[in-house]
Amino acid sequence: MSIDKALEEAVLKVNRYGRLTDVSNITAMLERVAKTADFEMKAFLLQRVFSMLNALESRFPLADAMEEPPEIRPMPGNISLGSIVDGAGGSIDFKLSKEDLNKNILIAAAVGHGKTSLIYNLLTQLKGEDLAYLVFDLKRDYKSLALEEDTIYLDAGSLRINPFEPPAGVPFKEWAVHLVDTFSHAFSLLIGSRDFLLRSMLDFYDSTDDKGAVTLPNFLCFLDEMHVRSEYFKVVQGRIAALLASSDIFSCGNGIDISGLDKFNVVIGMDKLGLPEQFFVFSLVLSHLFYMNINDPTKRGNLYKVIVVDDAHTLLDVNRERDYAMGIPVIHQIIAKMRELGVGFIFADQQMSSLISGVIQNSNTKFIGRINMMDDLNRVFGRALDTQVVKTVSTLNTGEFLVLSDKATPFCVMEARRIKMNKDIDDVLVQINQRGYKKFLYHSIESDDLSIIRQFMSEVSKNPESDSMAHKKNLSPAIDSRKFDIVRQKLLKDNLIDEISLRTSEGKTSKFIYLKASAAEKIEDISINEKPVLWERDVFAKMVLKRLIIQKLTAQHIEFTEDETGLLLGGFKKVYITFMDKGDALSKIMETAFYKVIDVVDDSITESTVLLRLRKISKPEALVNLKNLRVFEPADFNLF
Repeated sequence: MSIDKALEEAVLKVNRYGRLTDVSNITAMLERVAKTADFEMKAFLLQRVFSMLNALESRFPLADAMEEPPEIRPMPGNISLGSIVDGAGGSIDFKLSKEDLNKNILIAAAVGHGKTSLIYNLLTQLKGEDLAYLVFDLKRDYKSLALEEDTIYLDAGSLRINPFEPPAGVPFKEWAVHLVDTFSHAFSLLIGSRDFLLRSMLDFYDSTDDKGAVTLPNFLCFLDEMHVRSEYFKVVQGRIAALLASSDIFSCGNGIDISGLDKFNVVIGMDKLGLPEQFFVFSLVLSHLFYMNINDPTKRGNLYKVIVVDDAHTLLDVNRERDYAMGIPVIHQIIAKMRELGVGFIFADQQMSSLISGVIQNSNTKFIGRINMMDDLNRVFGRALDTQVVKTVSTLNTGEFLVLSDKATPFCVMEARRIKMNKDIDDVLVQINQRGYKKFLYHSIESDDLSIIRQFMSEVSKNPESDSMAHKKNLSPAIDSRKFDIVRQKLLKDNLIDEISLRTSEGKTSKFIYLKASAAEKIEDISINEKPVLWERDVFAKMVLKRLIIQKLTAQHIEFTEDETGLLLGGFKKVYITFMDKGDALSKIMETAFYKVIDVVDDSITESTVLLRLRKISKPEALVNLKNLRVFEPADFNLF
């Protein structure tokens, strides 16, 4: 290149950068070039000029892409993320306001560019804005937040969710449709399996009198008892069994009080879960928040929570919305609507081409770091993508982001403020810090709340023939339904009580609770007012069965007499109903010719066991009456 051409190019560049910063030192050097007649001195001075211009190009990588310097509008807000260069060459803070957060944020950059540091910086400033955050942590990047004040950390070991528990005020049938769609997208169920799951779920709910028993493990048992063998059954049963086997998150009756998420900062660590389980947890939590907020007019238009989804393509993969056989996931539609309900999102990922379109379209502020894939830039810029923008983005230094925002036209470059993060966290410290917080999020009974436990156990002791629904009614309003279920779960876990499930001829399932004889010492320590009635399981089961059948006989106006072994019905051809598991007593009854002898056994004994035992004990002349023996299990109440 000739000296004149080089001088002309240098002048153009000086004029361009002169709009952004002070270039007086370069201008002075160019004046010396113009005045000197020595060719070698001109070349030397121009070399110095271009060296200084190259430094400016590194400092202002977008200068060539902009005919004019970026127009920086006033930046209201208190969340400062870094610095940018204004049109006069000065450095100003790049700030976000609540309104900016409510319009969603997208952060896209390669590994190690500074995405997590940028998010950390933002989260640490939310408290000053009276905002709470919820982080879905897929890579243990945010566990150190568990050491912060008012922050709850939940992971596969501590997180508990009952999928069948709808948000407050939402009818189960409405929630069931949403739950089935969420489960179907998480575990790739097609329409046939989806419909089978919905019908089975509604049948299960309708057949269960004790709504505290509406849990995923009990639903799996219900499916097994249906004795339906079809491809749909195999798929649904297999998915649920695998989900329950993979973790304990969904095996509970009472999970986290998701409404409590409004009160604290929460980090949900999901690194120990598989991809389908991660999507299911993510969808359930967001669905609860959506239903809670949509019925609360105070949440509309008032930002109160920021949700962070890092490594977002794991949960919001574009391929999910391209699977036309399954349709658009419900959670994608919820994300688009949450902004109106006081929730803002921060999405972060390495590649924008893998994200659903809603994430990009619904994010008003975008921070783009170094990205080497054209597909990623095309998702944001489309036809407006400039070759110089591509070059500029590819040369950004670590911690620098091209910012697309209505605060800078057409865009600007921000150098993010770095924040030190500690990813090597001692789990013991986390557990210590979490002790004081989880009680606010979980439905729990504290050790000093013994009065409620005493009331519960006293009711169970005094009315052993009542089912759970009757116990709840008897204890209300002193103990509401939710608190009842909490106490029940605690006492079951502590092995102070046990329960049996009985299914009536109408298809209803009821649970009956009893105080365990094996826990006599522990129960005595609780000091119930009256002497508690304790039971062995088999004795309690037969007592309940006997009482239920007596109720049925009474309702049908059938005369009967009661003795220690069973019930003798009048008006029939000598029908006898026994409640025994010992064959010797039954064999004595069989020595008399009855029209029918009905032996009711608990579900731990089979009909073949009863017959075999009876053959061993009975006298030969009594065996002739075996043809009149009928053995029923507890589920069979349609006895006549």
